[in-house]
Amino acid sequence: VRSWDKIPDPDVCVAIDCNEYQRLQNRAEIFDRGQTRICIDHHEHDQGFGDLYYIDEGAAAACELVYKVIKESGVEITKDIANALYTGIVTDTGSFRYSNTKAETFQMAAELFDIGVDHINIMVNLFNNKNLKKVRCENKAVARAVFFADGKGVISYLTSGEMAALDAHPQPAGESTAR
Repeated sequence: VRSWDKIPDPDVCVAIDCNEYQRLQNRAEIFDRGQTRICIDHHEHDQGFGDLYYIDEGAAAACELVYKVIKESGVEITKDIANALYTGIVTDTGSFRYSNTKAETFQMAAELFDIGVDHINIMVNLFNNKNLKKVRCENKAVARAVFFADGKGVISYLTSGEMAALDAHPQPAGESTAR
């Protein structure tokens, strides 16, 4: 939600893939207004800021859990919902590369494909489209990169002044950087 005033007194607020209260950042105020606050996550969790929790550290992606909630509730998964779930699964599993990705993850993805997921469009938007601001920031960071551990590690940074000069702004946690 970008316009908090549109939902002044929400019945339910759900934090997904957010295992610490401070990660809610500017969304904490609206989350706290929820009469019921739910946390859905696949990471070890600070169970201190919600009323209900669905935590499964064995899940490869938080959207696997959202998928299960939707299926269990009997809600029809439309193409738009399938695209959103698939996007979440792809991003949270590193495009199915992380070691916690398992057969169940692929089965969910296959079911979402059967609904009509726009796989190519999602992958292009996530990994191939970059705006000029992002490219300029990456170029600056790469130019400053310092490698260590025999080239296995790298560290770099941009100052807030450099980002301002590039008219770039840090994105809140959880928002996609591909635009």
